[in-house]
Amino acid sequence: MHRELIADIQTRFATLSNPQSAASMCAYMRNQFSFLGIATPARRAALVDFKKYPLAQETLLTLAQQLWQLPEREYRYAAIDLLAMHAT
Repeated sequence: MHRELIADIQTRFATLSNPQSAASMCAYMRNQFSFLGIATPARRAALVDFKKYPLAQETLLTLAQQLWQLPEREYRYAAIDLLAMHAT
């Protein structure tokens, strides 16, 4: 299940990717991270469907850990967003 959710997020983010914005974001963060170039409102809108998924706590934590391991910074933000939207 984790792989399908990660793949879904990656597909959604790939369609939103903006190389020009990514370069600006990378420069702003002093080239410490790579970016896809997705603005926060667009990133959160891409994740809104995931609020519907009834994710067990263990699944949610594993998903967040796997997203955190991906190289682009937006995936770390996505991990935080998913944890926040499922917080009880």
